[in-house]
Amino acid sequence: MTSVIDVSNLEKAYEQKNVLQNISFSIQQKEIFGLLGPSGAGKTTIIKILTAQLLFEKGDVKVFQRPVSEMKRNVNRKKMGILTDNSGLYIRLSIEENLLLYCRLYDVPKTAIKEALNFVGLYEERKKKVSKLSKGMLQRVVLARAILHQPKLLFLDEPTSSLDPTSTAHIHRGLRSVTDKLKWTVSDK
Repeated sequence: MTSVIDVSNLEKAYEQKNVLQNISFSIQQKEIFGLLGPSGAGKTTIIKILTAQLLFEKGDVKVFQRPVSEMKRNVNRKKMGILTDNSGLYIRLSIEENLLLYCRLYDVPKTAIKEALNFVGLYEERKKKVSKLSKGMLQRVVLARAILHQPKLLFLDEPTSSLDPTSTAHIHRGLRSVTDKLKWTVSDK
């Protein structure tokens, strides 16, 4: 099986304090991989490094068998979906209007909005302003945005925080089905 992510001897420091030391792991195609640990353990830092949002001091990090620095290029960035603790949504716009902006950004048809919102159970709420959403609904919109362009690799930083148990179970089942749709192969450019 092909590695999608390879991390070897990764080190990262903030203000001379090491937060990551000698981190190594490999993630295979279609594998669901979880980073577990207490708050402050470096989970979000690792995700930010893997998505080329943060530089690191030492080690070798590859995504799609390329140096992680290449993930900054737009063609490679479109291969990733990212859910972080910062929603990045426009609160004065509706759910649908927010996702329409991302359709334009990722050059996907607006019909993708319906599929993404059905996945998170919010299609009927699509006209609702983001400012009127509960924290759990907001989290589901951010997840819809992360999968809108059907990325080949999905990074989820606490995807079910603020969700009730029923919604959490729905998202977990859905993420398994999303895994089956990921079609990355070594030959992708």
